[in-house]
Amino acid sequence: MKKKGCLILFLVICVTGMIGCQKELPGKQKVVWNVTCPAGFEMMTAEETFKNYEEKLNVILDEKKVGYEVEIEPIAAETGKNEVDILKEKKSQGKQADVITILGGLINTEAPEQNVELYKECAENQILSSLDELLESDAGEELKKVIPKEDLENARINGKTYGISAVFPMIDATVYSKDTLQEIGIDPKKLSADIFENEQMFREVKEKTGFAPYQVRGTSIYTKGKYWINSSCPVLGYREDTGFINLLDTKEYREYMRKMWQWKQEGLLKILGFETTNNEKCIVTDEYAMENYRMERYEVKAENNGKEETLYVVPNIEQDNVDPYWGDNKSGIASWSKNRQYAEDFLVRLFTDEEIANLIQFGERGTDYSLDEEGKAIVKQQSNIITRYFGYQYTNPMITYSTPTMSEDKLAYAKEYHEKYEGNLPRGFRMDVRPIAEEVKKVNQIYDAVITSEEEKNQTLEWKLYTLNVENTDQAIDEIVSKVDDAGMGKIVEETNRQLKEWQEKNGQ
Repeated sequence: MKKKGCLILFLVICVTGMIGCQKELPGKQKVVWNVTCPAGFEMMTAEETFKNYEEKLNVILDEKKVGYEVEIEPIAAETGKNEVDILKEKKSQGKQADVITILGGLINTEAPEQNVELYKECAENQILSSLDELLESDAGEELKKVIPKEDLENARINGKTYGISAVFPMIDATVYSKDTLQEIGIDPKKLSADIFENEQMFREVKEKTGFAPYQVRGTSIYTKGKYWINSSCPVLGYREDTGFINLLDTKEYREYMRKMWQWKQEGLLKILGFETTNNEKCIVTDEYAMENYRMERYEVKAENNGKEETLYVVPNIEQDNVDPYWGDNKSGIASWSKNRQYAEDFLVRLFTDEEIANLIQFGERGTDYSLDEEGKAIVKQQSNIITRYFGYQYTNPMITYSTPTMSEDKLAYAKEYHEKYEGNLPRGFRMDVRPIAEEVKKVNQIYDAVITSEEEKNQTLEWKLYTLNVENTDQAIDEIVSKVDDAGMGKIVEETNRQLKEWQEKNGQ
């Protein structure tokens, strides 16, 4: 189950008003910003947090003399009602709403029938109005300068754009302990981006030191193939040359599993938590896992067990899976807004003003984050959880400060990423899981991408394969593929490809 953050939403709100067109607007008006909250976020806490940022936002708006102030109204799902239902009620009751920020909502792999594509539902239920006219205006040209065209294409629903967002795409990376590499005499510059091409070096490390150089929590179906992974059914993936397929039955997955199993047998790899002890030495481990947004190699400082360590990050530039929507959060204009001019001004500022975007993504400088000697943002651990984990979803991360793990030129990085990895994705296509919810639920019960059941650990074949505790990976995969096929994987693949074909015909693709 994945949760998409909403905490940052409050941040976005407070800052949004500062950005946008530079012209002053006549009069002093009120813009109501409805923001949806993530699942599990208490409304009382949300309202208190939003109120705090609302005050700061309005101070900024007043300094910019925009002619309006912002009132933030958080929205959270209730028993028997999702966010779309609540927004429908607001519309039918004529309650003021001007700008709306929609989060991706809850992705429940255990109960996929509960999953709702909030942005798509808001567009198709006339909650959000079209932004096409705005995007063709001078203000729209400013937006297009700082939002990748691929993200604007992804936002189209039935040929129209109802919301905007910018996705700062992440690249898989292998993170090595530079300190340990130097200790045993390995030049990090000689490491290959493909970890399996470092096999000879790993063997030398094993012979020289006796320890397994590689530590992992478990295997992954996300490691090879450049597939677009479906969030509701994580073993369902798309690639242009294959369409939607079962990832468990791909050549890439089988080859990866054979190699990982071989390394485990030869002592080059150990499973964290099962075969390792605390602080057991290695040169690369999942414990170093971090979000990487750079294609070039680099070093970064990190704290490990109370002491600072230098890590050497090698982006895995030749094999990356994609998530083009990344939660599908969107900001748009309420279809019943009577303040269209002010709402558009506020929306544009949210995505084009660096000062506001930095506040939304990182919080207050000095309190929530600082800048290092290179001008990189260092987020403080005691900062608000919203800014720390979710801030980027409510603004434009393309124009904010970079952190040490981010490319300096974010727009150039995103452009290269889209060209290198995403190819000709069916941009704008969103699977409707409802016709196959029962089959998806059964398949996910057999093999979810992240196996978390404590009761089943070391008992099920799926968990044994995940931790490489099997005699033959191909035989284990065959058994699991047979089980998911019996659960309805074939119907899932068939229905998703049918939906894709129908969407392509409707949209002329």
